[in-house]
Amino acid sequence: MYYISICILLLALVGCEIVYSQTSAIPHAEVTALYFTGAATNGEIFGPFGDGTSYWNIAQWTSPGPINNSSALIRGLGPCNDPGTTWYMANVNTRVCVSEGENLVELAQNSVGLPCGPSYEYDLFLSANSGYGGMNVNWDMVPPLGQLSYVNMSFDIQLLFINVESHCGTFPECSSEPDYAYSTAAVVLGDGKDTLFYQIILFDSRGMNAPWNCSAVRSACDPWTGWFAVTNPYGVNEAMANYESACLDDLQPHTFNYNLLPHLEKLIGGGVIPNANWQNWTLGGGYIGTGGNGLFQSTLQVSNFSIIYG
Repeated sequence: MYYISICILLLALVGCEIVYSQTSAIPHAEVTALYFTGAATNGEIFGPFGDGTSYWNIAQWTSPGPINNSSALIRGLGPCNDPGTTWYMANVNTRVCVSEGENLVELAQNSVGLPCGPSYEYDLFLSANSGYGGMNVNWDMVPPLGQLSYVNMSFDIQLLFINVESHCGTFPECSSEPDYAYSTAAVVLGDGKDTLFYQIILFDSRGMNAPWNCSAVRSACDPWTGWFAVTNPYGVNEAMANYESACLDDLQPHTFNYNLLPHLEKLIGGGVIPNANWQNWTLGGGYIGTGGNGLFQSTLQVSNFSIIYG
């Protein structure tokens, strides 16, 4: 499934306003610079790279070749797809492009050199800083869900390229060590005792057309819900189609703008998490980006990501 590191993933917000209550807000935070984590979840951080300070970091969990302080920042378009690209950093495994005026970030992955096995999921996520240098996002001000009337997530997104090769598994990719790529936008919640990772799956190559498809994996264009961790920390996936009859499979631009609160209330209070009162749970972070196992290549553009609640 979509296993993620639970230590330091925090809200991936690209060019957004974060409203902590109905009366207070963090100033609009443009993407002009980025920190980069190391491949391991040990708190290693590089940067910032770009222009000025930064609220944001790029999590590159299990990357076979993470961007670090020896990587070069290059200005201009280069291999990036957006004509307004300001700067980018790239190596054989990762490319991150920033279009400052558009608050757009392009995430590209090539998993060549990644070992096979479910513990080697290579993820490339946008996250907001907490405990790193630069500007940090403070989640202590967020009221419990029971005091909120909405938790609205919105973003503009497009999958530009996807390719999966038969390396660890075989087509169709239904083995215990499949080759696949996916994308998710998510929030992290807790009640002081338990933690929940709520993920919206935007595409999964195993739910797309042959030869990558696996009949056991449903398309993100079809409504479904599936728990991938039923002990603490808990994890649940919902298809993008649970909100609208669309997903990123068509490689077209999409805008996502929906209230997550009814979904969170139903899932937290649905019985999988013992003795859970959804009203006592609070938001603690989130992330957006791409990942996968085996041998794959993908390119994703995301902009105007926001989570607003009140």
